[in-house]
Amino acid sequence: MTKSGKHTGNKLEALLDLFEGLALNKPGKELYLKHKWAVEAVEPADVIDVVDQLVQKEIPMDQIKTGISKALNLLYQTLSSLPVPEPVYGGFLF
Repeated sequence: MTKSGKHTGNKLEALLDLFEGLALNKPGKELYLKHKWAVEAVEPADVIDVVDQLVQKEIPMDQIKTGISKALNLLYQTLSSLPVPEPVYGGFLF
C-alpha cells in the first residue's frame, strides 16, 4: 500500500476514515485536516477500494451515498488534475 512521505498511516485507511466519518456526519473540516495528505495523494482506484470497504461494513446505503458525495467534493481537485489515459483501440471505451 502507498504511504506518503512523513506520514506513517496507510492512505487507504485514512481515506476510509474520511469517507466513513463524512457518511456518519462527523465534522468534515476536522476530518479533512486530519487526512489532507491522503486527499492530496488520492488516485481513482483508491476511491473504488474505499467505497467497496464501506459497503462491506454494512453502513446503510443512504449514509454511504451521502459520505461519497461529500468526499468526492473534497477529492475533486486532486482527481481532476490526474491525466486521463487514452482508450485502447478495440477496447471497451473505444
